[in-house]
This record gives sequence, C-alpha cells and structure tokens, in this order.
Amino acid sequence: MPRHQVARKTVRRSQNVYKRIRISDSSASSNDEREPQQQQQQQRRRKQNAPRRQETRDQRIRRLQDGAFGSVPLAPLFRVIKEILQTNHEGPYKIQAAAIQCLRIAAESYLVNFFEDANLLTQHAKRVTLMKKDFDTLLRLRKSWGDPVAFAKPH
Repeated sequence: MPRHQVARKTVRRSQNVYKRIRISDSSASSNDEREPQQQQQQQRRRKQNAPRRQETRDQRIRRLQDGAFGSVPLAPLFRVIKEILQTNHEGPYKIQAAAIQCLRIAAESYLVNFFEDANLLTQHAKRVTLMKKDFDTLLRLRKSWGDPVAFAKPH
C-alpha cells in the first residue's frame, strides 16, 4: 500500500539561536551609543544599494553594446532574406550561415548608425524624444548624400 504523505508542523526555534552573542568588556552605555550608529550605517547602505533608473538603463545599454549576441533576431531576418531571394531568383538557392551572420551584422550596424544620427537631430532640436520628423529629416539628408538604402521604397 502506498503511504500517504502527512503535512508536518514546523517547529519554531527560539530567536536566540539565530542571534550572534557578542562578548565585550565595555559597559552597556557604550553599546547603547553603538546601536544608533549601526542603524544609521544600515540606512546609508540601503540608500546606496538602491539602484536608480538612470543607472539601470545605462547598465542595460552597456550590456547590449558589449554583448556578443545581436539585437536583430535571427529567425525574422532569415525569413526576410528568404523572401527577397524567392522574389528575385526563380531557381533553388543556398545560403551559408556565415553569409546570414554577415548580413545580420551589417543590418545591426546600419540601424545603430541610423538611430545615432536621428538622436543627434533630436538633440539639435533641443528635444529628448525621438520623433518621426527626425527620421524623415535624416532620410532626406541621406538621400542628398547618395545613401542607397535611403532610396529604397517602403512597402
């Protein structure tokens, strides 16, 4: 017969087991003076350890910049490449994984460069928010300088 598991009651130990016992020769008054200092130190530690939003945002940006993984997902990029190859070439095709990785790196670097330039336009306009008009202005500037990607028509 299988034995049924019975819920066990947890036995609560006394709080003294978990506390450290300090043995010192100093008087009780010096211990009273130390207690507020320790409390203040703990409060300072809590304030220092709490990360601000700006710090966490910067840490995330650094992690994304230093990481070896790409910010463009591989599967959607592969589907786009496959669709372009099917529309432009009728016969069967093969593409190496290294070629896809090179296209991925090139796409990422173009996007990063594009967003950096758009951010410069935003800062020039003395704004913080990146807007569509920044992208439009950047595309017009890039077309005037002969950027082949800027001439591509959106679908």
